[in-house]
Amino acid sequence: MAFGFPAYHRDSFATTASEAVVREAIFDAIELLGWSLKDESDDVIRAGVGFNFWSHGETVGVRFLLDGGLLITSRCWMPTQCFDWGKNEQNVRNLISELRKAVGLARLAEETLEAEPGAVPSTGHADSQRIQDRKDRIQ
Repeated sequence: MAFGFPAYHRDSFATTASEAVVREAIFDAIELLGWSLKDESDDVIRAGVGFNFWSHGETVGVRFLLDGGLLITSRCWMPTQCFDWGKNEQNVRNLISELRKAVGLARLAEETLEAEPGAVPSTGHADSQRIQDRKDRIQ
């Protein structure tokens, strides 16, 4: 259980996957976890976690570091909330768990393409549509 104003938890995630793969994994994890995408820039992605039993909601931020890693912070929305009952740590751990799965699957897909030189990668049309859909959902 964290104590502070507001309560928060922070951890890092190291990966050798490309930024594009990691960025897409973050968006997929946000959707899978039922969070809402709040903000996106070149170096930060922010999501909102709704009202729950432990808090009035949290903001989860993912900052892209120069070394290719990520700094993930979950912070209670209410600035006066000093106890989070472990909810922010749970948010960070859930996101890291989903990122590990997604990055692992992306590596497997890359290895498959390398092993099968004749395989044709996506044209990018579906990816472009997903990006546009995501931008439309940002609140």
